[in-house]
Amino acid sequence: MKIPYKKIANSLTGINTPFFGVSWNPPVSDRETVRRLIIFLEDRRALYNPYDIEMPAYVAHSVLQIREQLTELMGQLDESSDIYPHLQAMRAACRKFMNSTGRIGRRFRDGMEIFAALGEMRAIFGVHIAQLCVKYGIDIEEDLASILPLEAVEEDKGQPRKKTKKSPKAKTEKENQPQEKMENSFLSPLVRKMVKENNLDVDVITGSGKDGRITKKDVLAFMESENLRIDSSQKPELKQLSSRKEEASNLVPVSNIRRTIAERMIASQRTSAHVLTVMEADLSRVAAHRAINKPLFAEDGVRLTLTAYFMKAIVAGLKTNPKVNASWNDEGLLMHSEINIGMAVSLGKQGLIVPVIKRADTLSLLGTAQKVNDLAQRARSKQLKPEEVRRGTFSLTNHGLSGSLFATPIITQPQVGILGTGSVQKRAVVITDADGNDMIAIRPMIYLSFVFDHRVLDGEGADVFLSDVVKTLENWH
Repeated sequence: MKIPYKKIANSLTGINTPFFGVSWNPPVSDRETVRRLIIFLEDRRALYNPYDIEMPAYVAHSVLQIREQLTELMGQLDESSDIYPHLQAMRAACRKFMNSTGRIGRRFRDGMEIFAALGEMRAIFGVHIAQLCVKYGIDIEEDLASILPLEAVEEDKGQPRKKTKKSPKAKTEKENQPQEKMENSFLSPLVRKMVKENNLDVDVITGSGKDGRITKKDVLAFMESENLRIDSSQKPELKQLSSRKEEASNLVPVSNIRRTIAERMIASQRTSAHVLTVMEADLSRVAAHRAINKPLFAEDGVRLTLTAYFMKAIVAGLKTNPKVNASWNDEGLLMHSEINIGMAVSLGKQGLIVPVIKRADTLSLLGTAQKVNDLAQRARSKQLKPEEVRRGTFSLTNHGLSGSLFATPIITQPQVGILGTGSVQKRAVVITDADGNDMIAIRPMIYLSFVFDHRVLDGEGADVFLSDVVKTLENWH
């Protein structure tokens, strides 16, 4: 039998399978051990996701976790086990990766270096996983999602499965058994979720997988053929709406950029301990300065926006609070000498992209405004270069363009924080004059939302950084 190594390796990149809390405690069969190993590797998605070439510390941490788990599993197996040499080879691949790229990714200078290292490691894992799947009868021709649930195969709970010949009579009886029990036993978490969300009846879906298992492709094909018609008999709570015309739902495919955004957001939420702190700032002096300099900048062909002021204020805050301009890993904080600020640019319905202003601390207000204009324009026209969206150490997002006041932006990994700017509104505030007298005045106010990684910063450190940003804006000169 020809083993499709490339197919098994590529399949691991496309399955969105949650982590099952894999337990390696024996006794389980060798086949069950292989299945659990696949589940664990799939959860360490940094090994397979191309976008993680921008997150060397995160990738190195995931590879380290894989190596430790392989070592633990090897300690529970006898060296004579058929699985042992495969685990040994995969662990050696992890060690080679760590040695060639640096334990925490310090030597990752560009995406191609880590991409090549991951490509070599992924190829080794793909070969050994494919061999194990074939050896223990795991169907590698079907979507791997159909074999991932731990409870899917009852015979794997004890000793290794024994193959027995079935008589024609037994086969006929099996075909005549009710399908509900069998299908429920072979539904993967992904398929169960799709069935539940779309209120589908598994009894009417024909499974094309091994032993009649229902795969993701089977559910999608059924949904397309049936056009997701809602059966009111299966939804008692909708009986009162039976007089209304039933509406059909359509499955709209998402773009690659939207899929990438979704994967990055989920990965960031799983990685960092997100905490939000909010302060408001008086932009009176910024507004006055901008009103005077806007026509002067225009003479040089530069549009002076508030984003340039926010960038300069962030630079001032990062200089006095260097821990905010760092990255977390298990061996310590990676302090960045350069200040590279990512700037979220909306692409409309297509999503957003975050070009990076490199060495923002070396730019004047005019230079910053020029960079903001250039990157935003080329981002919307899809003319950015790959290196212009990498190596950011902090991020800025202007969610106030649509009128939003507060927000909880998600951190761009492996950064420590992201600043969100709300909508500028004129509000009545109490101010104190030089003589200590209070008065009510109308001021252009803005809320600044700072989301930080609690693994690196505590509330006090985050507030000190944000207050420095506020002071820079309010005392602009």
